[in-house]
Amino acid sequence: MFAAGGAIVVDEPGLTVRNSEVNGNTIDANAASGSVQGGGIFDGPIVDGPPGGPLTLLGSAITGNGLSGDPGISLQGGGLYLQGETLTLRHSELAHNVPDDCFGC
Repeated sequence: MFAAGGAIVVDEPGLTVRNSEVNGNTIDANAASGSVQGGGIFDGPIVDGPPGGPLTLLGSAITGNGLSGDPGISLQGGGLYLQGETLTLRHSELAHNVPDDCFGC
């Protein structure tokens, strides 16, 4: 089982999130094994899908997002998950996300 991006999946190069809140999104995975990534935002390659792209956060808040799952589930990036992509943060907040604020930052 695989789940990603509780609010946003970056599937085009050059996404900018400006003066926005990504708040209170959750993914709960119930399976024997698998992974869940990016409770707020997921930016990475998806098998047989888009590669993701550079992400810019300007005056934005990624807060209060969360991942949960059964014991065999890997949880990464409660707020933001990055894999092989560039992140630019300006006047933005990554906080109070579970199990972590950012994986891959």
